[in-house]
Amino acid sequence: MFDKRQNTKLKFKFKLGVLSLVKHMASQRDWPFPASVKSLRWRFCQTSLIGLTLTVSRLYLRLFQQVQSKNLGLLRNTVLNRPKGTPLVTISNHSSCIDDPVLWSLMPLRGIFKDSALRWIPAAREYIYVNKLANILASRVRLVPVIRGDGVYQRAMNFCIDKYV
Repeated sequence: MFDKRQNTKLKFKFKLGVLSLVKHMASQRDWPFPASVKSLRWRFCQTSLIGLTLTVSRLYLRLFQQVQSKNLGLLRNTVLNRPKGTPLVTISNHSSCIDDPVLWSLMPLRGIFKDSALRWIPAAREYIYVNKLANILASRVRLVPVIRGDGVYQRAMNFCIDKYV
């Protein structure tokens, strides 16, 4: 026969299990990338949004900032002229969310039309993927939603690895 305390523990464990399952199902449902990101419509939206983002970033740099760069030619050459099938991982120690678009706005515009030159960028889900519109825009500019605290064994990291290999 169960006493009241054991019954409460079982109910609590059941609720935790259900909450965990619901969280897992929600994360699967909210995945922003379709099975294939190579459709013409997807690529058109992606190229348009990335081009717009880089153009706005370039204007921001020219009008409001003074930028010094070191080894920019090396970065441009590495990104645009690496052999096909060679993955490239870039790491930036940045201080704000706009550092990535600003950094990539320094690249030549021809780079946005070259699929191998475009990056997949892991981004904190809780900051970037905040509503439906943000989900659509972020996924089209190749921001991959990483859940902080879930470690490296999560769908976003597996997605990035598949793209890099």
